[in-house]
Amino acid sequence: MRLSKAASFLLCQSPLSLSPLIRSSNAAAAKATRPLTLTALPKRTGQTPFEEEILLQDDNKDNNNNNESHLSNKKNVFYPVSPGDVVAEGKYSMISKLGWGRNSTVWLAEERGRWPGRGRWRNFWQQKQQQSFVAIKFNNCNVDQDAIRHELDMHQRLATADPTHRGSPLVRRVMDSFEIRTKVGTHLCLVYQPLRETLGCYQWRFPGGRIPIPLLKVYVHALLVGLDYLHSKCHITHTDLKLDNILVSFEHDSVLPERARQLQHSEQMFQETPYGRVFQSYSDFGPLKSYVSVPMITDFDQADDGDFGAYPIQPDVYRAPEVLLGWGWSHSVDIWNFGNLIWTLASGADLFQPSHPTAPSTYDPVIHLAQMCSVLGFPSPALLKQRAQSGAWKWTPALENSKGELCTDACSFYGGPHFDPSTGEFLHPDAVPSPQSLHDRATFVGEEERASFVDFMSKMLTWDPAARLGADDLSHHPWLVLGGRIK
Repeated sequence: MRLSKAASFLLCQSPLSLSPLIRSSNAAAAKATRPLTLTALPKRTGQTPFEEEILLQDDNKDNNNNNESHLSNKKNVFYPVSPGDVVAEGKYSMISKLGWGRNSTVWLAEERGRWPGRGRWRNFWQQKQQQSFVAIKFNNCNVDQDAIRHELDMHQRLATADPTHRGSPLVRRVMDSFEIRTKVGTHLCLVYQPLRETLGCYQWRFPGGRIPIPLLKVYVHALLVGLDYLHSKCHITHTDLKLDNILVSFEHDSVLPERARQLQHSEQMFQETPYGRVFQSYSDFGPLKSYVSVPMITDFDQADDGDFGAYPIQPDVYRAPEVLLGWGWSHSVDIWNFGNLIWTLASGADLFQPSHPTAPSTYDPVIHLAQMCSVLGFPSPALLKQRAQSGAWKWTPALENSKGELCTDACSFYGGPHFDPSTGEFLHPDAVPSPQSLHDRATFVGEEERASFVDFMSKMLTWDPAARLGADDLSHHPWLVLGGRIK
C-alpha cells in the first residue's frame, strides 16, 4: 500500500514512526474493541448530520433546507455547476458535488491532462497520464472578496513559510484559484487536494464515536506537528479548530478513483429550482480499507495572522476562558481548543456542554465558565487580578451579540463581568456543578495510563494561557508513546 505524501513525510521525519505506529495501533484497537469492522458510516441521532443526510428529498417538497436552493436569492447567488462542466479554461472537469455551505458549494473534479498528438498517440498519452482529482470550492458571487483574499494570503504563508518543516504537509492549502465572471457577479474558486471526510465523520466509524486510544495518539501527534508549523513558522492562529475543520486523507490510492468512476457512470439526482438545477451531494466514499489515513488541518478563512487578538473566536463548546473574559488571546488559544477536541475524540462526547438549561440550542457563557470551575477548579485570585490590571481589550468595529447589542469588548459581548476582580469570586456560584476533576471524568481511559492522559490534558486545559505547553512540547509528551491499553 502506498502512503500519501503527507504520510510518507511524517514517516520519514517524525520521531514517532507513522507506519509501525498505525499498524500497532490498529492491532491494539481491534483487540480492545472487538468486534470492530470497517463499515460505512452509521446513521446518528442527535449529531450534526452527514452530507448524505442533508440531500435532496423529492418526496418532501416542503422541506427546503436540504440543499442550498433555499439560500439562493438576488443577494446570495450560487454558481450553477453540473456534472461534466469544464471550468478554468478547460483545466477541470466536474464529477459530482461533495457538499455545500451558506456561501459556497464544493465539487469533486478531475484535472484534465493536455495530451500531445492525435489519434493513437493521444490515446497512448491518456493511458500514461495518471488521473488527478481535486476539490473545488465555488464561492458565491456576493461573498466578501476581502475575506477570500485574506484566506488566500493565509494559504500563501502556509505554502512558503518553511516547506521543510515536518508539519508543512499536514495542513491543507490552496493548490490553485481562478475566477468565473457571470452577469450577476464574479465567483472566486479555490482548488484543494481532495480528502476523504471530516474527523467528525471519521470518529463515528468507531463504536460510540470513540477513536481507540492507540490510534488517537498517532493522529494527535500528527496534528500537534501541524499546529507547531502554524504557530512557530507561519505565525498563524487558526482560531476555529473543530472536527469539521480537520479532514483525513484517503487510506489507499484506489479509493478516490474507484468512487469517481462510479459517479461518472451513474445518474446523479437533482432538483429543479427557479435558480437552476441543484444536485445531490455525494461525500461518502464507502467503507474504510484500513486506518492508514493522515489527519490534516484545513479551513483558514477565520485564521489570524497576528500574534495577539481580542475579538470573539472559536466554536462555542471549545471556547477558551481568555476569549470569554476579555483577556486577549494568542497561539495558546488553539491549544485549549485542541485539548477539548482530543477529549471529544477519545470519549465520544464534549468535555463542556455549555447550553442554556431552558434552551438547549442556545450557548450560555455563564454555564460554560461554571463547568470550567467544576472541572478545573476556580482560577486563582492572583491571575484574575493580574488580568484585570492589564485592562479590558476592545475591538473595532462593534459586533452584535446574541441579544442584538453592539459590543466592542468581551464583557458586554458575553454578558460579563463573571468574576469579582478584587476577590476572584465567581459571580454565579449557583450555576457551578459539583466538582468533578479531569481524572474523575476520564473513565474511558484505562487506569494504567489515566494519570498520564490527565497530565497531558492538564498541560492544555488551564485558566492561565501562559501556563499551556506549546504544540512542539506537547508532541513529546510521554502519553503519546504507545503502550497503554484502552479500558
